[in-house]
Amino acid sequence: MKSQQEAALQEMTAGHRNQEEEQEKLSRRVRYLESELQKQEAEQQGMEDKIENLEKDRARTRAERDALENELGILSTRLEAQLQHGVELKNELAKLHAELDAHRQEQRDFHESEVKWKHRVGELESALGQARDTIAAQQNHMAEMKSSVTTLPSSEVNSSDVGMLEEAQTSMDRLRSELESERASSEDQRRLTAHLKQKMMTLEGELAATRRQFEDASQSGDWFEEADCPKGHGAVQGEAQDPEQRVLEQGLRSGGG
Repeated sequence: MKSQQEAALQEMTAGHRNQEEEQEKLSRRVRYLESELQKQEAEQQGMEDKIENLEKDRARTRAERDALENELGILSTRLEAQLQHGVELKNELAKLHAELDAHRQEQRDFHESEVKWKHRVGELESALGQARDTIAAQQNHMAEMKSSVTTLPSSEVNSSDVGMLEEAQTSMDRLRSELESERASSEDQRRLTAHLKQKMMTLEGELAATRRQFEDASQSGDWFEEADCPKGHGAVQGEAQDPEQRVLEQGLRSGGG
């Protein structure tokens, strides 16, 4: 009976020990699972933080992309405007070159005309001098004739000498009038030449300013303001309508005719 009780006690002890071992295994398993759960929760939190950061990065990237697209649109618009302005500057530069060449040719023509006028004035002055000499000789001759006319009948006075003197006087008056006209035309020519020189200097200054602006636009790519656009072409056209110049040109044309 006692041995049976001891056997039962040993069996119970062994069972209790097995239960404790199982409980210990379960406890270790629970602690392991809790540890794994904490790791997973930490990893999940890390993933959520990473996702949140990625969302922020994506939003920031979108904002930067939108800003870049907006800036690119503005730059494209400015570039198109600058290219158009460059084309306009090229056209304006070509017009200024053409006008400058035309004014240079016009100045050369007026210079040649001025030389011709001066030569003509010299010829007229020489002719006037000869006429004066002729008239002086005729006047001396007439003085001699008048000194002797009191002793001669009136019918004996040489009428051809009187006619020659009157003709010489008329010729000298005509030459004097023509010389004054030529001098006036020459003065108009000089005034017009000075006016053209001043106009060409202004045009050359505008051409240089336009060329500098075009070179600056090609090299630096800066934005051009409309107010900086050259106004040389309009100014030249305005000067071409100068009333004084029209009067001078008409006078030269009438004098040359």
